[in-house]
Amino acid sequence: MNKGNWFANFFTGLWVEVQVRLWTFESSAEQVDFIERVLKLPAGAKILDIPCGTGRHSLELARRGYRVTAVDHSEQLMYFGKKIAKKENLKITWVKSDMRDIDFKDEFDAVICMWGSFGFFDDNDNLLFLKKASQALKKTGKFLMDTHTLETLYPRLRRRLWNKVDDIYVLQDIELNIETQRVETTWTLIRGEVQEERFSSIKIYSYAEILKMAKIAGFNEFEAYGSMELESFGLGSRRLFFVAKKG
Repeated sequence: MNKGNWFANFFTGLWVEVQVRLWTFESSAEQVDFIERVLKLPAGAKILDIPCGTGRHSLELARRGYRVTAVDHSEQLMYFGKKIAKKENLKITWVKSDMRDIDFKDEFDAVICMWGSFGFFDDNDNLLFLKKASQALKKTGKFLMDTHTLETLYPRLRRRLWNKVDDIYVLQDIELNIETQRVETTWTLIRGEVQEERFSSIKIYSYAEILKMAKIAGFNEFEAYGSMELESFGLGSRRLFFVAKKG
Protein backbone atom coordinates (compact mmCIF):
# COMPACT_ATOMS: atom_id res chain seq x y z
CA MET A 1 0.00 0.00 0.00
CA ASN A 2 1.31 3.45 -0.96
CA LYS A 3 0.34 5.40 2.16
CA GLY A 4 1.53 8.67 0.70
CA ASN A 5 -0.93 8.34 -2.18
CA TRP A 6 -3.73 6.69 -0.19
CA PHE A 7 -6.47 8.86 -1.72
CA ALA A 8 -5.84 7.57 -5.25
CA ASN A 9 -7.95 4.44 -4.72
CA PHE A 10 -9.83 5.29 -1.52
CA PHE A 11 -12.99 6.61 -3.14
CA THR A 12 -14.10 3.40 -4.84
CA GLY A 13 -16.34 0.40 -4.23
CA LEU A 14 -18.49 0.41 -1.09
CA TRP A 15 -17.05 3.76 0.00
CA VAL A 16 -18.75 5.46 -2.96
CA GLU A 17 -22.10 4.11 -1.76
CA VAL A 18 -21.37 5.23 1.80
CA GLN A 19 -20.55 8.76 0.66
CA VAL A 20 -23.64 8.98 -1.55
CA ARG A 21 -25.95 7.89 1.28
CA LEU A 22 -24.27 9.57 4.24
CA TRP A 23 -25.91 12.98 3.85
CA THR A 24 -29.59 13.72 3.40
CA PHE A 25 -30.94 16.39 1.08
CA GLU A 26 -32.00 18.37 4.15
CA SER A 27 -28.56 18.27 5.81
CA SER A 28 -26.85 19.37 2.60
CA ALA A 29 -29.34 22.24 2.24
CA GLU A 30 -28.65 23.33 5.83
CA GLN A 31 -24.92 23.36 5.10
CA VAL A 32 -25.49 25.53 2.03
CA ASP A 33 -27.59 27.86 4.21
CA PHE A 34 -24.48 28.21 6.37
CA ILE A 35 -22.23 28.74 3.34
CA GLU A 36 -24.46 31.59 2.14
CA ARG A 37 -24.59 33.13 5.61
CA VAL A 38 -20.86 33.24 6.35
CA LEU A 39 -19.72 34.13 2.84
CA LYS A 40 -22.45 36.72 2.26
CA LEU A 41 -22.68 35.65 -1.36
CA PRO A 42 -24.12 38.07 -3.92
CA ALA A 43 -26.82 36.79 -6.25
CA GLY A 44 -25.38 34.73 -9.07
CA ALA A 45 -21.92 34.53 -7.48
CA LYS A 46 -19.36 32.30 -9.13
CA ILE A 47 -18.28 29.50 -6.78
CA LEU A 48 -15.56 26.83 -6.92
CA ASP A 49 -16.40 23.66 -4.94
CA ILE A 50 -13.19 21.65 -4.42
CA PRO A 51 -13.08 18.75 -3.89
CA CYS A 52 -16.77 18.38 -4.64
CA GLY A 53 -17.16 14.62 -4.09
CA THR A 54 -20.69 13.69 -5.15
CA GLY A 55 -21.42 17.36 -5.74
CA ARG A 56 -24.09 17.68 -3.07
CA HIS A 57 -23.12 21.27 -2.21
CA SER A 58 -22.63 22.17 -5.87
CA LEU A 59 -26.10 20.90 -6.71
CA GLU A 60 -27.80 22.91 -3.97
CA LEU A 61 -25.81 26.03 -4.81
CA ALA A 62 -26.80 25.69 -8.47
CA ARG A 63 -30.45 25.27 -7.46
CA ARG A 64 -30.15 28.66 -5.74
CA GLY A 65 -28.86 30.37 -8.86
CA TYR A 66 -25.12 30.39 -8.27
CA ARG A 67 -22.64 29.65 -11.06
CA VAL A 68 -20.75 26.59 -9.88
CA THR A 69 -17.58 24.82 -10.95
CA ALA A 70 -17.20 21.44 -9.22
CA VAL A 71 -13.76 19.77 -9.10
CA ASP A 72 -12.81 16.29 -7.90
CA HIS A 73 -10.27 13.64 -8.86
CA SER A 74 -12.90 10.86 -8.57
CA GLU A 75 -15.03 10.35 -11.65
CA GLN A 76 -17.03 7.74 -9.70
CA LEU A 77 -18.12 10.29 -7.11
CA MET A 78 -18.88 13.06 -9.62
CA TYR A 79 -21.00 10.65 -11.67
CA PHE A 80 -23.79 10.87 -9.09
CA GLY A 81 -23.80 14.66 -9.10
CA LYS A 82 -23.73 14.81 -12.88
CA LYS A 83 -26.71 12.47 -13.06
CA ILE A 84 -28.79 14.64 -10.74
CA ALA A 85 -27.69 17.86 -12.46
CA LYS A 86 -28.80 16.48 -15.82
CA LYS A 87 -32.15 15.34 -14.40
CA GLU A 88 -32.81 18.77 -12.83
CA ASN A 89 -31.30 20.73 -15.74
CA LEU A 90 -28.75 22.40 -13.47
CA LYS A 91 -25.79 24.16 -15.09
CA ILE A 92 -22.62 23.04 -13.32
CA THR A 93 -19.13 22.89 -14.79
CA TRP A 94 -17.61 19.54 -13.77
CA VAL A 95 -13.80 19.19 -13.78
CA LYS A 96 -11.87 16.00 -13.09
CA SER A 97 -8.64 17.12 -11.43
CA ASP A 98 -6.39 16.70 -8.43
CA MET A 99 -7.09 19.63 -6.09
CA ARG A 100 -3.42 20.63 -6.29
CA ASP A 101 -3.48 20.91 -10.08
CA ILE A 102 -6.15 23.55 -10.64
CA ASP A 103 -5.00 26.66 -12.47
CA PHE A 104 -7.84 29.17 -12.22
CA LYS A 105 -6.89 32.84 -11.88
CA ASP A 106 -9.01 35.68 -10.41
CA GLU A 107 -12.18 33.88 -11.48
CA PHE A 108 -14.36 33.09 -8.46
CA ASP A 109 -16.24 35.03 -5.79
CA ALA A 110 -15.85 32.11 -3.39
CA VAL A 111 -13.99 28.82 -3.02
CA ILE A 112 -15.33 26.13 -0.68
CA CYS A 113 -13.52 23.06 0.65
CA MET A 114 -16.00 21.14 2.79
CA TRP A 115 -16.21 17.98 4.89
CA GLY A 116 -12.62 17.52 6.04
CA SER A 117 -10.89 17.42 2.66
CA PHE A 118 -7.86 19.42 3.81
CA GLY A 119 -4.68 17.70 5.01
CA PHE A 120 -4.53 14.82 2.53
CA PHE A 121 -0.99 15.71 1.45
CA ASP A 122 2.34 16.74 2.97
CA ASP A 123 2.87 20.29 4.26
CA ASN A 124 4.17 21.64 0.95
CA ASP A 125 1.23 20.31 -1.05
CA ASN A 126 -1.37 21.33 1.53
CA LEU A 127 0.05 24.85 1.29
CA LEU A 128 0.07 24.56 -2.50
CA PHE A 129 -3.66 23.88 -2.45
CA LEU A 130 -4.28 26.99 -0.33
CA LYS A 131 -2.22 29.04 -2.78
CA LYS A 132 -4.21 27.63 -5.71
CA ALA A 133 -7.47 28.47 -3.93
CA SER A 134 -6.28 32.03 -3.33
CA GLN A 135 -5.16 32.36 -6.94
CA ALA A 136 -8.59 31.19 -8.14
CA LEU A 137 -10.38 33.96 -6.24
CA LYS A 138 -11.19 37.43 -7.45
CA LYS A 139 -9.81 40.28 -5.37
CA THR A 140 -11.62 40.28 -1.99
CA GLY A 141 -13.05 36.83 -2.76
CA LYS A 142 -13.57 34.44 0.17
CA PHE A 143 -12.42 30.92 0.97
CA LEU A 144 -14.39 28.61 3.30
CA MET A 145 -12.89 25.44 4.73
CA ASP A 146 -14.53 22.92 7.06
CA THR A 147 -11.96 20.70 8.81
CA HIS A 148 -10.72 19.09 12.00
CA THR A 149 -7.82 20.67 13.90
CA LEU A 150 -5.73 19.64 16.90
CA GLU A 151 -8.16 21.62 19.05
CA THR A 152 -11.23 19.75 17.75
CA LEU A 153 -9.90 16.24 17.39
CA TYR A 154 -7.49 15.58 20.24
CA PRO A 155 -9.91 16.17 23.15
CA ARG A 156 -12.28 13.48 21.85
CA LEU A 157 -10.07 11.16 19.81
CA ARG A 158 -11.13 7.52 20.07
CA ARG A 159 -9.15 4.51 18.86
CA ARG A 160 -12.08 2.60 17.39
CA LEU A 161 -15.39 3.76 15.94
CA TRP A 162 -18.15 2.16 13.94
CA ASN A 163 -21.43 3.22 12.41
CA LYS A 164 -23.92 1.93 9.88
CA VAL A 165 -24.89 3.67 6.65
CA ASP A 166 -28.00 1.92 5.35
CA ASP A 167 -26.87 -1.71 5.02
CA ILE A 168 -23.11 -0.99 5.11
CA TYR A 169 -21.13 -1.22 8.36
CA VAL A 170 -18.23 1.24 8.58
CA LEU A 171 -15.50 0.46 11.13
CA GLN A 172 -12.56 2.77 11.88
CA ASP A 173 -9.32 1.77 13.60
CA ILE A 174 -7.57 5.06 14.36
CA GLU A 175 -3.93 5.75 15.16
CA LEU A 176 -2.49 9.15 15.99
CA ASN A 177 1.13 9.69 14.96
CA ILE A 178 2.24 12.42 17.36
CA GLU A 179 5.50 12.98 15.46
CA THR A 180 3.85 13.71 12.12
CA GLN A 181 0.49 15.01 13.43
CA ARG A 182 -1.26 12.62 11.07
CA VAL A 183 -4.37 10.63 11.92
CA GLU A 184 -3.97 7.28 10.19
CA THR A 185 -7.15 5.24 9.90
CA THR A 186 -7.87 1.74 8.66
CA TRP A 187 -11.44 1.62 7.42
CA THR A 188 -13.34 -1.66 7.09
CA LEU A 189 -16.55 -1.62 5.04
CA ILE A 190 -18.87 -4.61 5.36
CA ARG A 191 -22.05 -5.52 3.53
CA GLY A 192 -23.11 -9.12 4.07
CA GLU A 193 -20.23 -11.30 2.91
CA VAL A 194 -18.52 -8.43 1.08
CA GLN A 195 -15.70 -6.77 3.02
CA GLU A 196 -13.41 -4.00 1.78
CA GLU A 197 -10.52 -2.25 3.50
CA ARG A 198 -9.27 1.30 3.04
CA PHE A 199 -6.49 3.40 4.57
CA SER A 200 -6.39 7.16 5.07
CA SER A 201 -3.72 9.50 6.44
CA ILE A 202 -4.67 13.11 7.14
CA LYS A 203 -2.46 15.84 8.57
CA ILE A 204 -4.16 17.57 11.49
CA TYR A 205 -3.01 21.14 11.96
CA SER A 206 -3.55 23.50 14.85
CA TYR A 207 -5.57 26.64 14.20
CA ALA A 208 -2.38 28.70 14.49
CA GLU A 209 -0.71 26.57 11.80
CA ILE A 210 -3.69 26.93 9.45
CA LEU A 211 -3.71 30.68 10.02
CA LYS A 212 0.01 30.91 9.22
CA MET A 213 -0.41 28.88 6.02
CA ALA A 214 -3.40 30.97 4.94
CA LYS A 215 -1.38 34.18 5.33
CA ILE A 216 1.43 32.73 3.22
CA ALA A 217 -1.15 31.72 0.60
CA GLY A 218 -2.34 35.32 0.23
CA PHE A 219 -5.27 35.67 2.62
CA ASN A 220 -5.42 38.51 5.13
CA GLU A 221 -8.80 38.59 6.91
CA PHE A 222 -10.04 35.64 8.92
CA GLU A 223 -13.07 34.32 10.80
CA ALA A 224 -13.19 31.06 12.77
CA TYR A 225 -16.35 29.28 13.91
CA GLY A 226 -16.78 26.11 15.93
CA SER A 227 -20.15 25.19 14.47
CA MET A 228 -22.66 26.15 11.80
CA GLU A 229 -24.49 28.06 14.54
CA LEU A 230 -21.56 30.53 14.40
CA GLU A 231 -20.20 29.63 17.83
CA SER A 232 -16.71 30.95 18.50
CA PHE A 233 -13.96 28.47 17.68
CA GLY A 234 -11.85 27.16 20.55
CA LEU A 235 -10.48 24.11 22.33
CA GLY A 236 -13.13 21.39 22.28
CA SER A 237 -15.09 22.76 19.30
CA ARG A 238 -16.42 19.96 17.11
CA ARG A 239 -15.09 21.43 13.84
CA LEU A 240 -13.28 24.44 12.46
CA PHE A 241 -15.24 26.46 9.92
CA PHE A 242 -12.54 28.78 8.60
CA VAL A 243 -13.29 31.81 6.45
CA ALA A 244 -10.42 33.66 4.80
CA LYS A 245 -10.59 36.73 2.57
CA LYS A 246 -8.14 37.26 -0.25
CA GLY A 247 -5.86 40.21 0.24
